[in-house]
Amino acid sequence: MPKSDKEGNIDPEYKKAWEDYHKKYRDYEKCLKEYKHLPGSGLRQCLDKSAIPPKKYGGAYKWALERADLKETEQDRILARFFDGTFNTADLQVAIRISDKFLPEDIAEDSEDLYLQQICESLVDWTSFDIDPGKEKGLQIQRDLVAYLTYFIEGKLKPYSRGRHIRDTFVRLNPNTYTFEKHKHLLVERFKEMYENYGNSFVFENPFDGVELDRSDDDSIKELYAQRQFLFMHALLAFEQLRYIKIERLGNNWNLTNRKSPRHEANILLLEPFEQLVAPEENSNVLSFDPDKSVLVINGKEIEITKFSDQYHFLKVFLINSNDLRREWFFSEIAEQYNNFAEAATVTDDKKFYNAAYQIDQKIIRDTGIRDFFLNRTKQSFQINPKYLI
Repeated sequence: MPKSDKEGNIDPEYKKAWEDYHKKYRDYEKCLKEYKHLPGSGLRQCLDKSAIPPKKYGGAYKWALERADLKETEQDRILARFFDGTFNTADLQVAIRISDKFLPEDIAEDSEDLYLQQICESLVDWTSFDIDPGKEKGLQIQRDLVAYLTYFIEGKLKPYSRGRHIRDTFVRLNPNTYTFEKHKHLLVERFKEMYENYGNSFVFENPFDGVELDRSDDDSIKELYAQRQFLFMHALLAFEQLRYIKIERLGNNWNLTNRKSPRHEANILLLEPFEQLVAPEENSNVLSFDPDKSVLVINGKEIEITKFSDQYHFLKVFLINSNDLRREWFFSEIAEQYNNFAEAATVTDDKKFYNAAYQIDQKIIRDTGIRDFFLNRTKQSFQINPKYLI
């Protein structure tokens, strides 16, 4: 905001802008005096007369504004779309790639490459928009997340790039992160302690980051990520997928008035299956399906299933042809696996197996009194309560 230089002289380039501002501000003050007796002291009546001081831009922002006006290159046009609010996800992807690009340490401070990266980092940091992926895309996102967490649980995540931009700092992530079993052991021990102290609902703050973060110190940020071995978000989301917990809120403990190092935290509700992690009942939780006899067995109790019915095919696909019974399953997956081995016509309607799951649940309730065999069964997906799995 170039009011004047050190000698009190108005920047000549902005002299006219400042004269216009002062005139408008005097009109604004006059308006306020005229309506000061009204509720709100005239602010509403004089809103259209409010004056905004002129601004003088420099550095990356000035450069970006000039390039956006020129629109000579595709990058210029992308910047223009950001400034006028018409950008799309493809533009945002370009900005993210540019913000993550490695630049030499000795690059000139007024380099266009550095200016472009600086403005893209700011654009990415301050960009927000509503997302409506639609039903099909939404289901695909759910499937992708379930698949990713399943890979994490099974130790099958592929290697990823270790380089990241965290705020304005380029960091190297620790290549050695804990296995899921290590995460599981650590969380179970912590949650047992929290349960003994606070019951089954509590706020859990990430205790596994060993470096106190100084947000003004780049070396502190680099050290934090270089040493991090516990993946807090991964672990909590995996526990929720396995129905051990419910995450009621996920965020951090950052506070503007508190200089304490910020940490991720979550409101946790322990669910019944978590008890099996702490004190599993020996030889009590047995689940099986005999396709020859067409009998489902839960905890030693038999439920007869009509042979070659939809319920029969549902159980055969899920209990016999699946390697991972604990995760959330989509009825579309059951249909796909059924089509892979069945000689019958291709099944395209997921409702066939949704209805089968409902009918099985009713039989289990009627024949055994068990009412929690399925967890969170919806029209799209289901999960077996882990306490009924071997």
